[in-house]
Amino acid sequence: MTLLALLFTFNMIAMVPGHFDWSRALLVCASISIAGTFAWLSGKGFVHTNGRASLLHIAKTPPALAWSFVVTVFCIVGVIRLIMHWLHI
Repeated sequence: MTLLALLFTFNMIAMVPGHFDWSRALLVCASISIAGTFAWLSGKGFVHTNGRASLLHIAKTPPALAWSFVVTVFCIVGVIRLIMHWLHI
């Protein structure tokens, strides 16, 4: 589910033609949040502890690391798109 939500985010950012308006930004933010929630929930299944899993242990799991990497790339691409928009390129 995490990868599906991130694929939807990628499609909304890069593949849908037209201007990047507020409704599209809202959909992107919602899908990133949903993907993060799914990554956190599935990351809890990777942690094998007797007590409660700490946030640091969950953040080191493969789903959480994949989500962090993809969101970082999305942020970098978003900043580049904003700079290109301001420079009218």
